[in-house]
Amino acid sequence: MVQVPGRAAPRVHSSEEEDEQEWEDWEDDPDAAFEEEAQSLFDSTRLPSAEAVFRYDAEHHGFSLLAYRQEHNLGDHEAIKVINFIRGCVASGTDPRPQLQSVPAGADKPWGDDRYLQTVLEEDGLLMYDFQDIAQETASGSDKIKQLEAENAALKDALEQLRKTAMEGLDLSSVRSEDSKASSSSAKARSGPKDQSPMGSEASGRTSRRQQPSAHRRIDESYFQSYGEFGIHKEMLSDKARTEAYRDAIMSNPELFKGKCVLDVGCGTGILSMFAARAGATTVIGVDGSDRIAGMAKRIVAANGLAAEQGGPITILSGRLEALPSLPVDKVDVIVSEWMGYALLFETMLDTVLYCRDRWLAPGGALFPCEATLYLAAAGPPGDNHGPNFWTDVYGFSMQAIGDMEKARDMKVAAVAPVEPQHIISQPCLIRALDLNSLTLEQTELTQEFELELLPDKAEMGCHALVLWFDVTFPSPADGAPATVLSTSPLKPVTHWAQTILTLRAPIMPSTKSSSNSSTPRIAGRLSLARASQHRGLDISAECSTHTAQGCAPSKQAQVFSMSMS
Repeated sequence: MVQVPGRAAPRVHSSEEEDEQEWEDWEDDPDAAFEEEAQSLFDSTRLPSAEAVFRYDAEHHGFSLLAYRQEHNLGDHEAIKVINFIRGCVASGTDPRPQLQSVPAGADKPWGDDRYLQTVLEEDGLLMYDFQDIAQETASGSDKIKQLEAENAALKDALEQLRKTAMEGLDLSSVRSEDSKASSSSAKARSGPKDQSPMGSEASGRTSRRQQPSAHRRIDESYFQSYGEFGIHKEMLSDKARTEAYRDAIMSNPELFKGKCVLDVGCGTGILSMFAARAGATTVIGVDGSDRIAGMAKRIVAANGLAAEQGGPITILSGRLEALPSLPVDKVDVIVSEWMGYALLFETMLDTVLYCRDRWLAPGGALFPCEATLYLAAAGPPGDNHGPNFWTDVYGFSMQAIGDMEKARDMKVAAVAPVEPQHIISQPCLIRALDLNSLTLEQTELTQEFELELLPDKAEMGCHALVLWFDVTFPSPADGAPATVLSTSPLKPVTHWAQTILTLRAPIMPSTKSSSNSSTPRIAGRLSLARASQHRGLDISAECSTHTAQGCAPSKQAQVFSMSMS
């Protein structure tokens, strides 16, 4: 599996500044590079580790997540929900403790809804915490003492840091009690009519990034600016599977384009607009949020004699479609758009397509593409020269320290890379099929149970990662020819989307022992994709366990992965 750049890339690769900072941190304290700073569940205090947060919350707020997890026998998946439930309540000014402390046996749990798989606090260190490790560490008395000593040391360090901050005369008012935050007027701003689940960022009284217009604006400016660079368009146009699929789908449906009006959402260089004109459309409106690439598209269209000013069919507009007061026409017959991001839903450009469909597509109009399907498969270990394994032997020297840092990152950040077919160890599993003609905005967030049937000759490799990809399908031609399908499967030619890789904390090694009732080893679980607290980002949570031969204990684990704009 090889890391590749692409599109408006998620935070898969660090910037130069981030890399330099990581090296500085590494030189100062190699062990600290693996610590996960975390924030209190009930106030804005940040501490050096999750363990320190657990101790702090127990002492200052009377709630121990570790004790609560043990009391209610919560797995990793439910612990994630409890964390997001608490953070959502605190962000909205509600004390979650009464609800948590009054859960009768057999009753519905306040955190039971799958919406609590959605991350509330961006880069939440508690969501990355390995509860299985702490369970093993606390199994013996000596280990428990060591753990408490470590937590004490961490708290002392945190208090010393607070003391230094106070000495410097900085405002410490953000470290305040949950009750004082409950009355904060800014907390009310977190609960808009479109937010059916708690999606606030920090429980400190500040407006969440997801609902903060200035933050949205900054991310959108950066997003559209990235699409103003010509390199990204060269990459997409050079992706033959992508570009030829759109060309073939449009040209094989002349009855949908001849004499019709077409809207090209996110037109880029104008390639899809020109395909539509070639197919016979009399009016084509291309719109892009990047002023620079929209200006270039105008020049390209004119150079090919297709501009409306020349008597051609194409008009190029610049701006966000949601912000445009109108189009030159009231309705369009066809919407074409290459809106897909990594893992299908990253970048949330689908939101804009649905907006345009509802506002401008005429009844009976066509969408290109019209359907999207998301798939999942299990993957074995990466090749010896790829990913963290690359650093094991570099010209005879071990650079495993870097490999360890990469591995730690990959367990919480979804990676984007092409997966070689031989690394796929299961049959593909359909996660969800989306019909764009009827899809609602709410349905772009999804939770789906899955079961992966491992290939008999590869099951013993073990599942080291889950792999996501998508296909999109275009309207079927009237002549009965098969519909055009654009696939990003690892079993098909590589596209610039590659695949999205969710690296597991520990490999799942299913048993292959035979028994009278045994069947092919399977991995079962549940996958959720939800909007991240950062605008245009995506959070992916995965829970999985093995179905093995009779009498073998299953292996279970749950993780949350983030994809955010660079």
